[in-house]
Amino acid sequence: MADPKRAVKGVTGAIGGAAAGGVVGALSGAVGGATQFGVPIGLIIGVISVVTGNGFAGFLSAFIGTIVTCTIIFAIIGIVMGVIGGGVGGSGWGKNDK
Repeated sequence: MADPKRAVKGVTGAIGGAAAGGVVGALSGAVGGATQFGVPIGLIIGVISVVTGNGFAGFLSAFIGTIVTCTIIFAIIGIVMGVIGGGVGGSGWGKNDK
């Protein structure tokens, strides 16, 4: 890295890409995790809760709790992937400048 201006652009691009990737990753991970895993698993756990005698309140508690848990887990995974991908993608900012 002989050119300090290029180095600054690369670092700035990496930080900006990581921040944007983290935000987008959190949102997409939360929505995807809740719909793909939270709802089906929550339904199964909710039905088991009803069968074991907890009634409709137990069903709702298990259903909502599973959705929230899956949302948090997949949002964290999305943040990690978004930060890595955004940082790598953004670090190339200004590489074609002469």
